[in-house]
Amino acid sequence: MKEKNVLTPRGELYKSQGVYGSEHTKKYPFDWSPQTILSILCNEVYIGYIVCKRHQTNSFKSKKLKENPKDEWIITRNKHEPIIDKDLFVKVQNLISENKKTTRTNHLNIFKGKIRCNECGKTLSLSIREDRNVYGSFACSTYRKYGKSRCSSHYITYDYLVSHIIYRINTLIELSKLGKDKFFNHIISNSSLNVNLSELEELKLINKRRLLEINKLIKTVFEKYINEKITEDKFYDLDRSYDNEKNNLIKSIRETDEKIAIIKRKINDINSFYKLISQCSEINNLSTEHILKFINSVIVKENKDKENKRIVDVSFILIGIV
Repeated sequence: MKEKNVLTPRGELYKSQGVYGSEHTKKYPFDWSPQTILSILCNEVYIGYIVCKRHQTNSFKSKKLKENPKDEWIITRNKHEPIIDKDLFVKVQNLISENKKTTRTNHLNIFKGKIRCNECGKTLSLSIREDRNVYGSFACSTYRKYGKSRCSSHYITYDYLVSHIIYRINTLIELSKLGKDKFFNHIISNSSLNVNLSELEELKLINKRRLLEINKLIKTVFEKYINEKITEDKFYDLDRSYDNEKNNLIKSIRETDEKIAIIKRKINDINSFYKLISQCSEINNLSTEHILKFINSVIVKENKDKENKRIVDVSFILIGIV
């Protein structure tokens, strides 16, 4: 269908009605997902059946649908002319059943909801294959769903990610042992807020002083105009000039206040994280508790380093990427 430029349901709705106009819908109107294809293959409508009561809400207040057990479905057969032969439909259902993955013992993915693709922003899903030497591996969910036309695999093994996160956490634990000041200076120097707070406060003070001067000058110019010591044109030129400068100063002071507030919050966050990390001993085995305690997100990039290892950005709770 993709090769024949058959629009997806969302692509069709966007083209005909102008709804669901997301970036992906506009950019990839012919990218059919496996789940959509599967729902088509399993839809009894194509063999002339009408199925009702397949889903229902928990209450009239809720819009969230839940699927009912199959024995509660209301199926009306031969309601309209089929477009798929019933024998062929049954054969397809049998093939789907045969190809379903066998149930395995669930593996605890301690990174669930935390690991994302740097390029498309979607999560990386974990795959465990018995025929592979590695314990498990992650790949971009967009790549697995749509292929390389939308994103690349970002393949990374579970074991490597575990060892990398252990190393990053232990590095911060060791850094905390050097004392609060060295820890703080290292974090702030590696963040996007590497700005001197005293310089910002000095800039704010200078701008406030100038703002007071402008207000006095405006008053003086107005008095001269009233007393006919300057012309009307001169008064309006000066008034306009002072007014523009005043507005720029007010804007600058407001922006400086915002930067100061952000830096002060960052300082408080670093102090809180230092208290958290300084109480910890070296980590040897990574657990879900460690992830929840320290990690905000793990961003996997497509690029690799000099050792051919996938580049990973770790965003820590409170302090971000360092």
